[in-house]
Amino acid sequence: MGFENDAKANDRWRRSEWDILKNICNAHGIEISEPKKSRGYSYKVEEYGEHQDKINALNAEIERLTAERDETVAEFEKLTKKKVNIGEIESIEAKESVFGKKVTLSKEDYDKLGDTAKKYVSMEKNIKKLKKERDAAVQELGAVKQQFEAVSSELAGYKKKGGRSLP
Repeated sequence: MGFENDAKANDRWRRSEWDILKNICNAHGIEISEPKKSRGYSYKVEEYGEHQDKINALNAEIERLTAERDETVAEFEKLTKKKVNIGEIESIEAKESVFGKKVTLSKEDYDKLGDTAKKYVSMEKNIKKLKKERDAAVQELGAVKQQFEAVSSELAGYKKKGGRSLP
């Protein structure tokens, strides 16, 4: 019909039809209002799909990072709950030895003290490791959120310009 086959072809056809209708109505003394502004640019299915694919990929990445962060936080909290029982350590009695400034402990108390020290060192290492992982996950999550917001903003801009919504 001479309107070509681009994204604005529907708009040109709609405007042409409206002009014809307006002329017919004017000829019969009927006044009609201006047509409502069209939606503007109509996006092709591929274009819309690309944006949806980006959004879906970013949502999946956000979910993965959130789950990873939650897992790390849970592990961190579990480790921080493994507190050293200070009461047990304080109750250990050290007896002076006959060999100068050395002290003696019962085997049981010595084992408790050694186990507690090992747990403490292990806990400190795990805490440092988990803090680094958490910080990295938080940074990565922030970057993904920024990407998501950028793509969402871009899609909203397209919709605002009048891109049609596709299911």
